[in-house]
Amino acid sequence: MLILFTLVSQLLCHSQEFAPLNAEWYFQKWSINDDYLVDYYSIKADHDTVISGNYSTVLTYKENGTIIPDAEIIIKEENKKVYFYENGSFKLLYDFNLLVGDTLTFSVPQNFYYYDISCGPGPGTSALYLAQVTIDSIF
Repeated sequence: MLILFTLVSQLLCHSQEFAPLNAEWYFQKWSINDDYLVDYYSIKADHDTVISGNYSTVLTYKENGTIIPDAEIIIKEENKKVYFYENGSFKLLYDFNLLVGDTLTFSVPQNFYYYDISCGPGPGTSALYLAQVTIDSIF
C-alpha cells in the first residue's frame, strides 16, 4: 500500500493528480532466505471511468506480466483527498491536506495484500480494513 503513496506525479484528466493516466510503477519481491528475485509486479493507471458521476481511474496490477483482475483498484481524487471504490461506495485512502501531527483515519482495500511488500503475514480478519496513523513528516 505504501508504494501507492510514494508515487505521486503529474496531472491526469479531470484534475486527478495521485495516479496520472498511463503512469506505471514497477516493483519486485526478493527472497529473504537466499537473496534472489522472486517476482516482478507493476501497477498502471490504465483507464478512466465514471462511477455515479465521479471521474475515476482504474489501477491494474500485473504479476510477472499477467494482469490480476482481483487486484484492481478504482480511485478518484477530490479536494486533495484520494478515495477508492469498494462495495458500492468511495472510501478515503489518503488526505494530502493533512499536516505534521494530524491523524489520518483511512480505509484499506479488501485486496490490499496484493500491494503489501512487507515480509509479514496478512491480517486474518476484516477488522483490519480501517487504519489510523499520525503524520510525522511530509516530503
